[in-house]
Amino acid sequence: MTRHKEIMARTFSVEEANQVEEFYQLEKLVAEIQARGALVKDINNGLLDFSTLRDGREVYLCWQYGEAELQFWHEVEAGFTGRKPL
Repeated sequence: MTRHKEIMARTFSVEEANQVEEFYQLEKLVAEIQARGALVKDINNGLLDFSTLRDGREVYLCWQYGEAELQFWHEVEAGFTGRKPL
């Protein structure tokens, strides 16, 4: 048993320890997504942004879980509500 799991076993119930472990797994997955160049903007809605250049300025390509492909972009400051079709 790793030191991390030993500490959790002493301070959390089994169910709580499982939830904490799942959170660590989620954190690792988010880090992997970000390492590939995506910005996780809203994990609850599955919202990702990808930095790109448009007319010489930085903008974000915007994807939301359930969309089949990248269809929108927005200004860096605009956020989700400023989405425009590609």
